[in-house]
Amino acid sequence: MPSTRLHSGFDAQAWSHRDGLIVDTRPADRYAHAHIRRSLCIPGNRSFCTWFGALIDYQSDTWLLVESEEEGARLVRELMHVGYDNVAGISLADDAIEGLSTEVVHQRSAASLGGALGDPALHILDVRSRSEFADGHIPGARNIPLVELPRRLGE
Repeated sequence: MPSTRLHSGFDAQAWSHRDGLIVDTRPADRYAHAHIRRSLCIPGNRSFCTWFGALIDYQSDTWLLVESEEEGARLVRELMHVGYDNVAGISLADDAIEGLSTEVVHQRSAASLGGALGDPALHILDVRSRSEFADGHIPGARNIPLVELPRRLGE
Protein backbone atom coordinates (compact mmCIF):
# COMPACT_ATOMS: atom_id res chain seq x y z
CA MET A 1 0.00 0.00 0.00
CA PRO A 2 1.48 3.39 -0.94
CA SER A 3 2.28 5.81 1.83
CA THR A 4 0.21 8.96 2.10
CA ARG A 5 2.82 10.83 4.13
CA LEU A 6 4.21 13.99 2.63
CA HIS A 7 7.76 14.15 1.37
CA SER A 8 9.78 17.32 1.08
CA GLY A 9 9.77 19.45 -2.02
CA PHE A 10 13.46 18.52 -2.38
CA ASP A 11 12.44 14.85 -2.69
CA ALA A 12 10.03 15.73 -5.52
CA GLN A 13 12.75 17.75 -7.24
CA ALA A 14 15.18 14.82 -6.96
CA TRP A 15 12.51 12.51 -8.44
CA SER A 16 12.08 14.95 -11.33
CA HIS A 17 15.84 15.11 -11.94
CA ARG A 18 15.87 11.31 -12.28
CA ASP A 19 13.21 11.72 -15.03
CA GLY A 20 10.51 10.31 -12.77
CA LEU A 21 6.91 11.04 -13.72
CA ILE A 22 5.37 13.90 -11.74
CA VAL A 23 1.62 14.55 -11.78
CA ASP A 24 0.72 18.03 -10.57
CA THR A 25 -2.81 17.93 -9.19
CA ARG A 26 -3.32 21.68 -8.80
CA PRO A 27 -5.98 23.47 -10.88
CA ALA A 28 -4.83 24.05 -14.48
CA ASP A 29 -4.49 27.82 -14.07
CA ARG A 30 -2.09 27.40 -11.11
CA TYR A 31 -0.11 24.78 -13.02
CA ALA A 32 0.09 27.07 -16.07
CA HIS A 33 1.51 29.88 -13.94
CA ALA A 34 4.47 27.79 -12.63
CA HIS A 35 5.25 24.08 -12.77
CA ILE A 36 8.11 21.59 -12.80
CA ARG A 37 9.46 20.92 -16.28
CA ARG A 38 8.05 17.73 -17.86
CA SER A 39 5.36 17.38 -15.18
CA LEU A 40 1.82 16.55 -16.21
CA CYS A 41 -1.22 18.46 -14.97
CA ILE A 42 -4.19 16.35 -13.91
CA PRO A 43 -6.29 18.46 -11.53
CA GLY A 44 -7.35 16.62 -8.37
CA ASN A 45 -11.07 17.11 -8.98
CA ARG A 46 -13.90 14.60 -9.59
CA SER A 47 -12.41 13.60 -12.96
CA PHE A 48 -8.92 12.94 -11.56
CA CYS A 49 -9.01 9.14 -11.72
CA THR A 50 -10.65 9.13 -15.14
CA TRP A 51 -7.94 11.33 -16.67
CA PHE A 52 -5.18 9.61 -14.69
CA GLY A 53 -6.30 6.23 -16.03
CA ALA A 54 -6.51 7.56 -19.58
CA LEU A 55 -3.07 9.21 -19.57
CA ILE A 56 -0.83 7.28 -17.15
CA ASP A 57 0.58 3.80 -17.66
CA TYR A 58 -0.47 1.77 -14.63
CA GLN A 59 3.02 0.25 -14.47
CA SER A 60 4.66 3.67 -14.03
CA ASP A 61 5.72 4.97 -10.65
CA THR A 62 4.34 8.46 -10.16
CA TRP A 63 5.00 11.34 -7.78
CA LEU A 64 1.99 13.50 -6.90
CA LEU A 65 2.18 17.23 -6.24
CA VAL A 66 -0.79 18.35 -4.15
CA GLU A 67 -2.11 21.46 -2.44
CA SER A 68 -2.58 19.85 1.00
CA GLU A 69 -1.74 16.70 2.92
CA GLU A 70 -5.45 15.81 3.08
CA GLU A 71 -5.78 16.11 -0.68
CA GLY A 72 -2.76 13.83 -1.17
CA ALA A 73 -4.25 11.15 1.07
CA ARG A 74 -7.61 11.41 -0.72
CA LEU A 75 -6.06 11.11 -4.20
CA VAL A 76 -3.95 8.10 -3.20
CA ARG A 77 -7.09 6.38 -1.84
CA GLU A 78 -8.99 7.16 -5.05
CA LEU A 79 -6.17 5.79 -7.19
CA MET A 80 -6.02 2.62 -5.09
CA HIS A 81 -9.77 2.12 -5.65
CA VAL A 82 -9.14 1.98 -9.41
CA GLY A 83 -6.18 -0.37 -9.06
CA TYR A 84 -3.25 2.05 -9.17
CA ASP A 85 -0.83 1.66 -6.28
CA ASN A 86 2.44 2.97 -7.74
CA VAL A 87 2.50 6.35 -6.02
CA ALA A 88 6.19 6.79 -5.25
CA GLY A 89 5.69 9.95 -3.22
CA ILE A 90 3.58 12.99 -2.45
CA SER A 91 4.78 16.56 -1.92
CA LEU A 92 3.17 19.93 -1.55
CA ALA A 93 3.30 21.59 -4.97
CA ASP A 94 4.37 24.96 -3.57
CA ASP A 95 7.32 23.31 -1.76
CA ALA A 96 8.32 21.33 -4.85
CA ILE A 97 8.51 24.35 -7.15
CA GLU A 98 10.21 26.57 -4.55
CA GLY A 99 13.59 27.72 -5.79
CA LEU A 100 13.27 26.04 -9.19
CA SER A 101 13.33 27.67 -12.57
CA THR A 102 9.76 26.71 -13.40
CA GLU A 103 7.97 26.35 -16.70
CA VAL A 104 4.99 28.47 -17.73
CA VAL A 105 2.17 27.66 -20.15
CA HIS A 106 1.13 30.77 -22.01
CA GLN A 107 -2.56 30.48 -22.75
CA ARG A 108 -4.56 32.30 -25.40
CA SER A 109 -8.24 32.28 -26.14
CA ALA A 110 -9.51 31.15 -29.52
CA ALA A 111 -10.63 34.72 -30.20
CA SER A 112 -7.10 36.05 -29.63
CA LEU A 113 -5.80 33.87 -32.47
CA GLY A 114 -7.85 35.77 -35.06
CA GLY A 115 -4.97 37.80 -36.46
CA ALA A 116 -2.66 34.79 -36.67
CA LEU A 117 -5.04 32.46 -38.51
CA GLY A 118 -3.77 31.66 -41.96
CA ASP A 119 -0.13 31.95 -40.88
CA PRO A 120 1.55 28.71 -42.08
CA ALA A 121 3.81 28.75 -39.00
CA LEU A 122 0.79 28.51 -36.69
CA HIS A 123 -0.24 24.97 -35.75
CA ILE A 124 -3.42 24.63 -33.73
CA LEU A 125 -3.98 21.38 -31.87
CA ASP A 126 -7.48 20.83 -30.50
CA VAL A 127 -7.43 18.13 -27.79
CA ARG A 128 -11.17 18.00 -27.20
CA SER A 129 -13.17 14.88 -27.99
CA ARG A 130 -14.14 14.18 -31.60
CA SER A 131 -17.77 15.11 -30.90
CA GLU A 132 -16.77 18.44 -29.33
CA PHE A 133 -14.51 19.13 -32.29
CA ALA A 134 -17.32 18.26 -34.72
CA ASP A 135 -19.63 20.72 -32.93
CA GLY A 136 -17.26 23.56 -33.80
CA HIS A 137 -13.58 24.34 -34.03
CA ILE A 138 -11.04 26.85 -35.32
CA PRO A 139 -10.59 26.47 -39.09
CA GLY A 140 -7.39 24.57 -39.83
CA ALA A 141 -7.12 23.07 -36.32
CA ARG A 142 -5.99 19.47 -35.99
CA ASN A 143 -7.96 17.23 -33.63
CA ILE A 144 -6.15 14.68 -31.49
CA PRO A 145 -8.27 13.89 -28.43
CA LEU A 146 -6.31 14.25 -25.19
CA VAL A 147 -6.72 10.56 -24.34
CA GLU A 148 -4.92 9.68 -27.60
CA LEU A 149 -2.19 12.29 -27.31
CA PRO A 150 0.44 10.23 -25.40
CA ARG A 151 0.62 7.61 -28.13
CA ARG A 152 0.38 10.14 -30.97
CA LEU A 153 3.03 12.65 -29.86
CA GLY A 154 5.14 11.88 -32.91
CA GLU A 155 2.49 13.39 -35.14
